[in-house]
Amino acid sequence: MKHRPIYYLVFIIILAVALVIIPLVLMHHYEGVILTLKKDMAVLEKRIRGKEGQLNEYRRRLHLTPAGKSRYSEMTDNGLKQEAFVLVREIREFLSNSIQEEQIAVDSLMGEIMRAESENEKNRILPLYSDTLVQFPLKRNAEYHIRFKVDAISIRDEFLSRLPQGSKNDRVFQGYEYPLNRSGIKMIADDLERMAKLIK
Repeated sequence: MKHRPIYYLVFIIILAVALVIIPLVLMHHYEGVILTLKKDMAVLEKRIRGKEGQLNEYRRRLHLTPAGKSRYSEMTDNGLKQEAFVLVREIREFLSNSIQEEQIAVDSLMGEIMRAESENEKNRILPLYSDTLVQFPLKRNAEYHIRFKVDAISIRDEFLSRLPQGSKNDRVFQGYEYPLNRSGIKMIADDLERMAKLIK
């Protein structure tokens, strides 16, 4: 009985060491995951820029649209508005589906953690849970870049060329290139809708 305080002290020391070491190990692991995903996104960005350059060159050679302009430049105000509303709807559907998919995955892993019958089982699931929290936002942003960014920026710029001075939302403007999170993507859709409604 008199040895119990010693056991408690040893247990507290081990726990403290674990609380320091485990986060460091996880941090190192996730830094590698994030770095890999960022490299993949950079490759995709480079491919997109290359395709845009080819498209502009083809347009110039075929005398379709002046290089550097988008197809939206040739649209009427009403046509541009309708294109914007379609894009807004697609972005919101994508965002809703992505958030729902993420929530289902997170809830499922959290349920496994809560039902785990041993610390080993919990320790096996925790990295999967943390990976999910990290990877879903990165995957969502990468898909925005591939599917929506070029059109969103082109429509935004065309709106701003037709609307009065002061129509630009400076807070959202830079986010079109690199939205920070799902709220940033939502703000892009809201901003496009706002400008579409300003066009008479």
